Amino acid sequence: MLLAACQTTIPHLNATEQAESARLAASLPIADLHMHDGVGMSANTETGVAWAGFGSMEGHRASWLALKRKYGDRFIAWAGQAELYQAFLSGGVAKMLDPNDPEMVRLYQAIEEDLKNGVIVGIGEIFINKPSYNLKGQVDAPGMRKLFDLVAKYDGFLALHLESDAESIAQMGKLLASNRKGRIVWNHCGKNTRASEVRAMLDKHPNLFCEMSARFPPIGHYQNLYLMFTTHGIDPFWRQLMEDHPDRFMIGSDSESVVSFVEAIRTVRHGLLPYLKPATARKIAYRNAQKLFRLKGAPGS
Repeated sequence: MLLAACQTTIPHLNATEQAESARLAASLPIADLHMHDGVGMSANTETGVAWAGFGSMEGHRASWLALKRKYGDRFIAWAGQAELYQAFLSGGVAKMLDPNDPEMVRLYQAIEEDLKNGVIVGIGEIFINKPSYNLKGQVDAPGMRKLFDLVAKYDGFLALHLESDAESIAQMGKLLASNRKGRIVWNHCGKNTRASEVRAMLDKHPNLFCEMSARFPPIGHYQNLYLMFTTHGIDPFWRQLMEDHPDRFMIGSDSESVVSFVEAIRTVRHGLLPYLKPATARKIAYRNAQKLFRLKGAPGS
């Protein structure tokens, strides 16, 4: 169990590192890479979350564009989530992944324009393997390759909800290898993955990145076997993976309310950042996101 594995002391950090990481944990700005529809944007002063955003679950382009206009550089905009999921609901996976479907063609055109103009950083959240929605598609299907090549062309990202499944993970590997200029953010670090599974993919694919939403309380409380950290500390296997790949991890919350969002960021500050080396804590809190998504208005620590 994770709770038994989490450390209440920090033997892997020396005294100087412990003091510095504890200070940083309380003060670092944070970038939240999994905030749908602006949930929590109003709590930035309380949480220290300087940037946040993701695709819209409640609407289409107008929804995330309104948030971009309201919050400016603080909001990280992604496109296509609602449209791709609606395509699945109306025509199944076949429609969602058909690059010749007229609705998909129009979506590609709109997304390309927004990528070209720098309005969005990528496409997602794309549900490609989500058992609770009875949704599983071929990750390297022609429609997915179309999207992947599109973000590659404009230095953007695909964000994939892809749960642990050997077939789907292998297909994601093929997609990553098909165009190294394209990049994937693996939402929830796979949600029900083990650190060893993620390590194998990060070691092999330099264009793969992870965000950790729903893998810590309160949002991830229902999947205790797959928690990465709690307020009591971090799983040692995940900690070592973050230290080995400090440029590849980012924070996400995936909260449905301001209350749970505030609690989630509190868990990050108490159970994750103090247990990392200072340089790693800085990168995971915001510097990785700042570099990858060219975030502006940057506070620093």
